[in-house]
Amino acid sequence: MTGESLFQQALDCFGQRNTQGAIGHLEQAAELGHLEATLFLAEQYFRNDPESAFDFLRRQSEAGVVGALHRLVTLQVFFHRGELRLEDVVDLHHEVIHGHVESMAIMLDIMWQLPLYPVYANYLLDAAPDLAAEFAVAGAAENGDADLEPLFKDAVASFNQRFSKKPNMMCDDERIVIYSQAVSPVACSYITQALSKHLAPSRVLDPVSGESIQHSVRTSDVVLVTPDLINWFILYLDKLTESLAGVSAARGEPFSLLRYVEGQEYKPHYDAIIGEGPQFKTFLQDGGQRVKTAIYYLSDQYEGGETIFPKRKLRLKASKGDILVFDNLAHDGSVLRDSYHAGNPVTAGSKWVLTKWIRESTTHYGDVVYPNRG
Repeated sequence: MTGESLFQQALDCFGQRNTQGAIGHLEQAAELGHLEATLFLAEQYFRNDPESAFDFLRRQSEAGVVGALHRLVTLQVFFHRGELRLEDVVDLHHEVIHGHVESMAIMLDIMWQLPLYPVYANYLLDAAPDLAAEFAVAGAAENGDADLEPLFKDAVASFNQRFSKKPNMMCDDERIVIYSQAVSPVACSYITQALSKHLAPSRVLDPVSGESIQHSVRTSDVVLVTPDLINWFILYLDKLTESLAGVSAARGEPFSLLRYVEGQEYKPHYDAIIGEGPQFKTFLQDGGQRVKTAIYYLSDQYEGGETIFPKRKLRLKASKGDILVFDNLAHDGSVLRDSYHAGNPVTAGSKWVLTKWIRESTTHYGDVVYPNRG
């Protein structure tokens, strides 16, 4: 039996809630060198004993499995200790020199605005020139004699400081906040490149029926970033949202990646859930009301498309890497009148944004991705 067939049997067992049977198939597939099975197996070990998962992934790396250390670092940073450390950068560097492309993108993001950025640009240019071209990265001559450890330490400090970034603009009541250039161009481009193939027409919640429908009020295309589509950068932005908004990541809905092309817009609306009837009650059962919104701006090669708050007479033309965070509810729990907002029509180019809606309590997404963190 092949590793792939064993892996598919494992997925079938998961679907039948037969976890032990799934783990048995994953272990057999991992022994045959199946990468996805190896990484899935590590995550199962992690749920019960994180240290055993880390030991397993190190052994897999020593056996030549490229991607094992990437998964180890992901689990450490976003699910175990919550910060990047020197040993994580060393592990990612190991993945880079063994050709792991996502680790190259991660190291480019970690080294953003730092001396080693061109070094990892060179790796990406060699391994994936088309992807490097999309990121618009340029390499440079490498200094082979450089002592990497102090440079790695600087990068770790710089990365961890991102989560305490101060806003660049606040409205007078601090309910609308902008963080400028908070996300690297590589992170922005990687997300759009990785997820754009899943785009579908956007939908809205019908205020009468409560059904999800296509409507002229919202004419973009969207990707709902469900748990199976999550990568390092989505986890990173979840963590950034948690830090900047001061709300647990477990209270978030899945990110929505949105693309607006010429003529497309999102007409004035509230993000808070407004309506009556059983459909709305069901919608509110998943974490309650939407208390905050975070919008990540992933592109700037477009015209028009400003974010406006008509009741505040506020118009924002954000740049690539900016984050907008605003409240949807007043202190008494009612819908905040000033949260009424819109995305103006794009007049040229493509506008890409990533939207996160944050609820009052743990969501289904949060329970799946961040169990026991609500």
